[in-house]
Amino acid sequence: MINRIFILFLFCALHSQHINNETGWSFYSSPRQSFYIFDQIEIDGEVAVGDGWYPTSDSQSSCLDNFDSCDVIGAFLDEVCVGWVYVDSEGYTTLPIMGVQSGDLTTADYCVDGNIPQIKVYDSSTGLELNILTSDEIPGWQFLNTFHIQNISFANSGIYEQNTGWNYYQSSNQAFYSFESIEVNDTQADYLDVIGAFKNNVCVGWININPNGYTSVPVMGVEDNLYPYYMTENDIPVFKVYDYSEGEFLNLISSDQVLNWSPLVNYIIEGTSITVPIIVSGCTDSNACNYNELANNDDGSCLYDDCTGECGGNAFIDDCGVCDGNNQDQDCTGECFGNAVIDECGICDDDPLNDCVQDCNGEWGGTAEIDDCGVCNGNNQDQDCTGECFG
Repeated sequence: MINRIFILFLFCALHSQHINNETGWSFYSSPRQSFYIFDQIEIDGEVAVGDGWYPTSDSQSSCLDNFDSCDVIGAFLDEVCVGWVYVDSEGYTTLPIMGVQSGDLTTADYCVDGNIPQIKVYDSSTGLELNILTSDEIPGWQFLNTFHIQNISFANSGIYEQNTGWNYYQSSNQAFYSFESIEVNDTQADYLDVIGAFKNNVCVGWININPNGYTSVPVMGVEDNLYPYYMTENDIPVFKVYDYSEGEFLNLISSDQVLNWSPLVNYIIEGTSITVPIIVSGCTDSNACNYNELANNDDGSCLYDDCTGECGGNAFIDDCGVCDGNNQDQDCTGECFGNAVIDECGICDDDPLNDCVQDCNGEWGGTAEIDDCGVCNGNNQDQDCTGECFG
């Protein structure tokens, strides 16, 4: 009955522009309308907030009175808003979607029969506009039809756990693994401890552990073409635990077999499941340039910055204090930046006056001399007995 009154009232407020203050979404009323009714809307696993107020209503609204306190659902066709309302937390949110009215330019880009509107929700807690995922396909628009979208419709900005950094997106394809009891480091788990489900190290669900009973971990699956790395039929999730008191990540050893995942199934794991340390190999030296703060098993892989700042480089400060200088600034005596050199005779000193010279044969440090006859190393043997050269 409420929906019928709503529909009739909308026809009485044609050609008005309706602007949502939180989002800026706006549309003009059209006599050609259809209505999409959503059973329940959740954002990041929580029921969306609102009183269901619609733009042509003259009733009081806490959403209007308290700016940005309510979530908004809107319909769009090629990014043109064709209707919006505040979400109804109690369920059955009714969204009017406008169609083209012949001769009315304000509705020229609105729906015609068969158009499939895109549904978005504004999350007032984050200020984000999110796409809606529905368990039913959104039907094509038809004049004066009312469509019922059953079950829960989801919107996700990501369900984030601040202590672990674990994050996942809600999917309508999900299962639950319910653990009867969990011990963390040989003691009963605390409500601040967290258990997460993973597929190939991708978080597909998490929840705080219930120390007083069963802990049901939501485990998300692939949603149409979304979340392709999430669970598919017969995958087996891996469970990890975060020990809040120690700030430590642990592997969960289930007390019973963890069965293959299938959507919409609740798996019961009886008994007490326990935790063991996660062995993370890596460099555990905080002074190393490749230090791994998560590593608890040093594998000898530590590297350090050399004097040039290269991680794992081999440059070093030489004896003269020069980075990567390889002692090339030492002279032949080993003095840094000294003047001593090795002369052509292999003698090292810094006195150029005693450097060896070439003899007349071209030999460095040789003794050959030009004799009186001009002959190198001739020892004057070219002189006759009178002392005449070549006489």
